[in-house]
Amino acid sequence: MKFDKSIFKSEKRVELLINDINEKVAKKQFELAIDRVHTLFKGYIEVMCESKGISIQDKSLDALYGELLKYIHDNRIIEEGVTKDILSSSKKIMKSFDYARNNRSFAHTNNIMKQNEAEFLCLYIIDLYKFLSKISLEKDNSIA
Repeated sequence: MKFDKSIFKSEKRVELLINDINEKVAKKQFELAIDRVHTLFKGYIEVMCESKGISIQDKSLDALYGELLKYIHDNRIIEEGVTKDILSSSKKIMKSFDYARNNRSFAHTNNIMKQNEAEFLCLYIIDLYKFLSKISLEKDNSIA
């Protein structure tokens, strides 16, 4: 089933998705949260790319994330070198995140990732999502 990007145009649907993630995290069911976190993060990246005129057609998460990072770098939205380094190093993680979602989570009939590793992955992506959703993707470098 293809991801329905319209979820990000409906606050209620986004709230349901985030509530589901929060419930799973609160219950320490990170293995169950991986596919939901992936849906939220990939959908968010797609919406951000589209809002900046970046085509999302047939692109993987790591490709989309890379294009969004290029936009952020080209428009000098981030000033600190360490922040740029962290965001840039996260691009490589996106390919592994896709793999984990597709092959090591309950998204399909897979052998499931260990709980502590699923926790680390989920919390890392959630924190990355929180940071990206706080920065303004305009040239003024402001934090929302």
